[in-house]
Amino acid sequence: MKRLFIGISYIVVVVMAFAYYLSPAVITADSGNNTRALMTAFAYTGVSVIGWLFLVPGFVFVILGLCINSPKVNFLRDVLCLFAALFTVATIILAFTLSLEIPNLWVVIILAVCAAIILTISTYGVVKALITEKNVNKEKENETIVQ
Repeated sequence: MKRLFIGISYIVVVVMAFAYYLSPAVITADSGNNTRALMTAFAYTGVSVIGWLFLVPGFVFVILGLCINSPKVNFLRDVLCLFAALFTVATIILAFTLSLEIPNLWVVIILAVCAAIILTISTYGVVKALITEKNVNKEKENETIVQ
């Protein structure tokens, strides 16, 4: 039940990140009074598009992680979501540094919270997987020494 709850919560957060990436948030210097989504406002940098594109396979691997209990699938989920969260944080930093005005500040704040949650969960998952792999390799080395 715990795994299912965490997986569904992960899906909800990733879907929220999708939605708030595409919600109108900023008025950029080159657009006049047009309110634009974070993804389109900073598409010329490529950072927002890359983050959004990493969310797509991350979402797929979150669903696969719920269906298949495999450390490799969970590791791929965590790595993809880690990069998506990092690029999302970079997009939020761009929003605060490059835009003249943020009329819908709540969009950026909610996306920042979603990115922080995804970053925390995925960092924990990656570190846990690396430590587990290190311990398994040490056990294999100890077994070969004993034999």
